[in-house]
Amino acid sequence: MKSIKVQLLLVFLAGAGCATVVMAGLTSPPGPTTAGELQVTMGRLLVDLETVGGYSGVIFEDSRLGIYTDPAACAPTPRPKQPYGSVDSRNLQYGAQMLIAYNQAIMAGEKDLVLEIGKCRPVHR
Repeated sequence: MKSIKVQLLLVFLAGAGCATVVMAGLTSPPGPTTAGELQVTMGRLLVDLETVGGYSGVIFEDSRLGIYTDPAACAPTPRPKQPYGSVDSRNLQYGAQMLIAYNQAIMAGEKDLVLEIGKCRPVHR
């Protein structure tokens, strides 16, 4: 069930990203906003992108993504204390890399873009 949610989230994020890029080239700039509205939008994106990054496994050469379906099941990762509104920078970076690779795979016409490579990350001792 979680893998379906992750796939749907990836599809949504990639679609939103692609639509934004396409629309930026084909239409006028986005409409007016306020600093508060933009801050709320960026906060939601941070959380969503960090969530995607938490499932990251491998980005294959053809830009397809390998994900772990339940990364915390084998070795729960402690959540570091962070200021309110911030997210784990490492997972945020992984999520951004995955989203970029996902977009590239779509543009290249790849099929089966997200693959399950295991339940959780191997524990390195």
